[in-house]
Amino acid sequence: MPWTLLLNLPTNNALMAIAKEPAATTAEVEKDPDARKRREEGKTLLGRWRWLNATRSVGPTIGALIGGAVTGTMICSTAVTTFGRCYTGNIIGLHFYKPEESPMFKTAVISMLARYCIKTGVSIVLGVSMRNENVRGMRHE
Repeated sequence: MPWTLLLNLPTNNALMAIAKEPAATTAEVEKDPDARKRREEGKTLLGRWRWLNATRSVGPTIGALIGGAVTGTMICSTAVTTFGRCYTGNIIGLHFYKPEESPMFKTAVISMLARYCIKTGVSIVLGVSMRNENVRGMRHE
């Protein structure tokens, strides 16, 4: 939470301010130095936003991996799914935000929906696997 408030929020606010401005066409950007400067500023902010989100996912991932290593394999499975979720959302997913699609980011929204569907499927499989493991463990007691 402090990471988000202290580091991500200023970048998010700057990106939102740019998104509220009318979008310049490629021809306008080529002719107008101010429009070119705003587009470059947007690309720089988007790059910073990608880095901040990727870095933010490291802490929970390390915690999940340590917890999995200490307590057993099923929690390790949870750690692996956490790792996958963090990195697909915070590293791979960020590449689908194309500045020219601002402010709707259609490609990013579609990729986000696809990732949520995959995450839901993996969570269901993990839940069934954990349930089966618990039933198997209760039979041995």
